[in-house]
Amino acid sequence: MMLHCKNCKEKFYLNNEGEELEGKLVECKFCNEKWLYESKSKYLENRLAELNQDLNNTDSKINLRK
Repeated sequence: MMLHCKNCKEKFYLNNEGEELEGKLVECKFCNEKWLYESKSKYLENRLAELNQDLNNTDSKINLRK
């Protein structure tokens, strides 16, 4: 599986599949930066949940002003 380092932007390969890496610590082979792997679909699910919460909070604030 090919990964893109968020720190140095280099691309490198790991012999694992994305499902095996989900939520595990990954280390860049170039700059040694470490991060928790999150698939694009998992990232989008989490981001959507965050945006939904922000929308609900904003909606609540607007309703309180009325």
